[in-house]
Amino acid sequence: MRASLKRLILKHVRQDSVDLDCSLLPLQVVDLCRRILWHNEVVAALDAADQHSQKPDFDGVLRGVTQDLEALTKATKEEGKTSTPLRAARLAFFITTMLELRDTTSRLVRDEPSSRFAYSWVQHLRHHVTGERRGAGVQVSVGVDSLDYGYEYQGVATAAVPTPTTLRARHCLLTAAARRKCGVAVGGVGAGKTETVWEVARAAGQFMATLTCSPNTSVQVSQRRRE
Repeated sequence: MRASLKRLILKHVRQDSVDLDCSLLPLQVVDLCRRILWHNEVVAALDAADQHSQKPDFDGVLRGVTQDLEALTKATKEEGKTSTPLRAARLAFFITTMLELRDTTSRLVRDEPSSRFAYSWVQHLRHHVTGERRGAGVQVSVGVDSLDYGYEYQGVATAAVPTPTTLRARHCLLTAAARRKCGVAVGGVGAGKTETVWEVARAAGQFMATLTCSPNTSVQVSQRRRE
């Protein structure tokens, strides 16, 4: 399954645009391709600005994101109750993705990073393709650290709107994973720890297993989880 997902992603990411309304491809493939396309557009704007010694023009990137967001919102309103649960979940997920990209692009417009190495750019979550032909693959970057995308199939997930707190937590947990360290999410019941870690696993394309520790948790269950 991982090999199939990788082939689909690398095949469709070469296109100049991504049809978010396409129901023929897994949600994960369409979402990742759109994120990679966004990354490429931002990097192109940064390189053009560096080449001509001027401020980067992110307005075109922002317009593209806004147009996709408006198209998804329009489709959601028009279909309304006639939409199937799967279709509604896909639209909700893509809308959340585009909201995140819109807000991130708006921050780039405000911060005006001077190059692709500026921290005001690299602090954000980035998916990009590295290598060529058989050596090509997707990497996940945040800050100055990167790790290989895992291509774990994750189905249609519920949409989770990122907040400043969860964005910082995602940054820290992905950095820890890239450096082969252990990240710990601390908080009260219902604070969103599991949901945040799930978003990190989805961003990295990795499998996530949950284990609830209580007096009723048996040794056999914990051993099976470790295996």
